[in-house]
Order: sequence, then structure tokens, then C-alpha cells
Amino acid sequence: MNNLLICKGISKNSCSFLAFLLFTFILIAPAAAQTLKEHDITLRVQNEPVESVFNKISKQTNFKFLYDQETVNKAPRVSFDIKNASLKQILGEITSQAKLYFNRTDHTIAVSKQPLKKEETAQRARTIQGIVADDKGEPVIGASVQIKGEGSGTITDIDGRYSLMNVPESATLTISYIGYKTVNISAKDKNTAKITLVEDSKMIVTLERLFKTICNESLTKIGRASCRERV
Repeated sequence: MNNLLICKGISKNSCSFLAFLLFTFILIAPAAAQTLKEHDITLRVQNEPVESVFNKISKQTNFKFLYDQETVNKAPRVSFDIKNASLKQILGEITSQAKLYFNRTDHTIAVSKQPLKKEETAQRARTIQGIVADDKGEPVIGASVQIKGEGSGTITDIDGRYSLMNVPESATLTISYIGYKTVNISAKDKNTAKITLVEDSKMIVTLERLFKTICNESLTKIGRASCRERV
């Protein structure tokens, strides 16, 4: 039975586009099927960078961490051996050793250097919801929506929708996605209900070259001269 379709009768550009779609599907499909885990977590780390620890937690729980790279790089290394613990307990241990603080929004955990002050907590009663779409009106899946300068945020779902809680009125939202120009918008702006991303032509060219290389390498392995369906 044929189980692989390989660029039969289509141009290299079309092949590159198909490779892009396949790559995007590979990234998105597993995430859609993941469930979040908040209890019975076992983790042992010995003098490890916090970024490495975040990656291990993500593999076990499916939560995604959002953080400023410089902040994480400067954080002290951590060591602990915890069995059958909750996510809250593990994050508390990291806080005690690395002095990093966490704010959960849906399936993402934002990392910051400072805990929220009481007055900031009172101010953060605002929830912002909206849709991120491209210039053709199509939803952008997996776009990053963050509070600028803090790292706390979320990503858009399969319909391009996002919901961001505890946003101060004075905040600026940063919306980004690979291949598109980053947008900065005030939390008070009514346009947060629908944010439009415009393609970044320079980034698109880079992506096209990347996936064209992937496509060409794949064709080389199976025989570019044939370029046909194989079993």
C-alpha cells in the first residue's frame, strides 16, 4: 500500500510549501493531544541550570515556560530530589533556590525575577481576550501573546484565540509568530479584540530557503530523478 506521497508532478516551490505545512503540522499536532499534569511529579536534578529544569518539567507536565533568556541564564543552578510532588511544590523549590517567581496562565507558566506586589495584584483584575489573525483574516495558531517586559503570557489556540488574565491597564502586549512582524499594543487599546499580524518578507524568504533545502535533501535521499510515489 502506498503510504508516502513524494512531490509527484509539482514544482520545487510547491514542494517547499508542502514541507512547510508538514513541519507545522508535526509541531502542532502533538500539542493538541497533550493533557496537563499537576501532581505525582518525580524529578531529580543536580546542580543544573534552571532552563534545563524547565525543559524536564515541561516533558512531564506539558506546561510551557515563558521567560526572558537573560534572566534565566543569570539564575543560580538548582539541586533537588523530589518524588510524587505537585507542580506547585516543585516551582516553590525552584523559587527558594533560584529566586525566580512563577505566574500560571492556562497551559503556560511565566517566569519573572520579582514576585507580584500587593498593589500590582489588586490592579491585575483585567482579563484580555481576543483573536490573532493574519492579513487575510485566517487565525494564527500558536502565536505568542506576552506582557512586555515581564514574560508572562500565553499562546493562541487552534482558532487563533487567546485569553490573558491579570493584565495591568498600563501594560503593553507583545504578539509574535515566526514569519510575521511583531506587534506591540497597549492593553487599553480596543484593537486587542482582534490583532492582525503582517508577514515579514525577510523572514519568509529565510523560511522558504530552509524548507527548500529540506525538500531537496529529501528528494536526494529517494532519488530526485524519479520523484514518484513509493511504498
